[in-house]
Amino acid sequence: MDTCSERGQDSIGDAGSPIVVIGYPGLGDLVRSHSLIQMIAAQNPGRPIDIVARCLTVEIAEFMSEIREGIGTDFQHRRLNPVARIALSNTLRKRDYGTAYIVQSSFKAALVPFFAQIPERIGWAEECRRPLLTRPRFGMRRLSRMVDRTCWLCVNDDQNVPANWPEPQLRVPASLQGE
Repeated sequence: MDTCSERGQDSIGDAGSPIVVIGYPGLGDLVRSHSLIQMIAAQNPGRPIDIVARCLTVEIAEFMSEIREGIGTDFQHRRLNPVARIALSNTLRKRDYGTAYIVQSSFKAALVPFFAQIPERIGWAEECRRPLLTRPRFGMRRLSRMVDRTCWLCVNDDQNVPANWPEPQLRVPASLQGE
C-alpha cells in the first residue's frame, strides 16, 4: 500500500469517526463516485472522508473538496493480492474508521474493510459478500446505471430516493487550469 496523494447519523460508527470509501479502479468511475461522496458528506457533516483507489487514479481526489485524503493502492488486476490487502487493512485499522462504503461489488474489495475491523461496512451483497458487510444492500441488478448502483449505497430508505443524484463537481485550482 502506498499513499500516492494526501490532503490535509444513521451509523454504527462514531459520529466523529472518519469514513473511508473503497472506490472503483478506473478514472471515469472514480469521478462518477463523487456523486456518492457528496451524499455521504451531506449526511455526515464534520466526519472526514478518505478514498482508496489505484495510484494511477487516486490523485483525482485532490479535486473533490469533500475528500480529506486519497490512499493509493497497486493491487494486481484479477488477483487476490493477500499481502497487499492485509497491509492496507492494517493501515486502515490504525486510522480508526467508523464506516466504510465499498463501491465495487467484488468479494476482494470487501475483504480490506472487514480485516480492518471497520465497524460499519456498507456495500452490495454480491459475490457471497454478505458476511463481510454489516449493512448489505440488495437489488443491485435491478439498477441499470452505474451512478444508481453507486449512489444507492447512501440511500437508507427506498421511499426517500432523491429525484436526481448530485453531479460530480471537481474543483481544479486556477494554478492548474490551462489558458
